[in-house]
Amino acid sequence: MYKKHNIELFRTYDEVKVGMLILKDNGILEINQNPYLVEKKETFWWNKFKEQHLYILSEEKVKKNDFYFSPNTGIIICKYEEEVKNDNGKKIIATTHKELIEDSMLIKKLDSPDIHLIPKSFVGYYEYRYNKGKRITKVNLKYEENLDILKVNNDNTIIMKY
Repeated sequence: MYKKHNIELFRTYDEVKVGMLILKDNGILEINQNPYLVEKKETFWWNKFKEQHLYILSEEKVKKNDFYFSPNTGIIICKYEEEVKNDNGKKIIATTHKELIEDSMLIKKLDSPDIHLIPKSFVGYYEYRYNKGKRITKVNLKYEENLDILKVNNDNTIIMKY
């Protein structure tokens, strides 16, 4: 069984890494393959791109210590459930932002992640579609049959249709 979810591309201010999405000042989205961009933020290149991550959002209730996406303020950790209602926030269930997954596990003291990885194959497809002017805004994620449990691969990547 598949369920439809929104997907957002959002700027972060993380350290740039090889393999990370970057939005160039000319509007082109690409997967960074340049190790030079990783070295220093003070370089000439720093103002030429914006580091980006993809986030898949869920309509499920955001609980304390969940990370959520707010159209007003960006990525937030929930301290009080009331704040999410006032902020129109949506729970993050998958991302390309590996540090966010690690932070969630630490904060909640989890042995296995509750936020999952978006497959690299999809990231490349998203980049291609974005640059063709056909941005993807919805994706279908696979769930366990008759359960509300997201199916994931052994490497923590989600199973999806797009």
